[in-house]
Amino acid sequence: MIQDIIANLQSLGGGLADYSGGLSGLSQISGQDFADALTQMYQIGYDEGEPPQAGEELLTAGMFPGISKSQIEALSGRAYSPLLQTSGQSFLNELTSAYNRGASRAAGGFAGSGQLTSFQQNIKDVYGRQMTDVLSDVAASKTQAVKSIQDTIDSYRETALAMRYGI
Repeated sequence: MIQDIIANLQSLGGGLADYSGGLSGLSQISGQDFADALTQMYQIGYDEGEPPQAGEELLTAGMFPGISKSQIEALSGRAYSPLLQTSGQSFLNELTSAYNRGASRAAGGFAGSGQLTSFQQNIKDVYGRQMTDVLSDVAASKTQAVKSIQDTIDSYRETALAMRYGI
């Protein structure tokens, strides 16, 4: 996921072609970095192959506010750690209570009947399903965060193309 973002960023060329700052470095990319790369990529303001002169630039840093820290944080595992801990603890407390109530009934069955083992397996299955749902939600959120950053980069391309072709 993160590699896709970096590849998209590098494809802009210019000073971003060699980007290697990883996830944490995304917030260090300025609007001017985007403006410079896109100006060069789409030859905006170039006259007969010559780069634009000072004061001639059509793309400005203000047009490209950069990738926000909140977009970047949404990709980090730290953002989801409290959710995982809270959900896991809540599920565990519920299951422990259910286990304590049901284990004594299951253990009271005939010796060797497997009721206790079956009950324990059911508890594990329920907890596993609940945590799988939480992990699926986290994965969906991370996917949305990647899409958000990709959409930001794509909108910068669209802005540059609109300037290039006067759209």
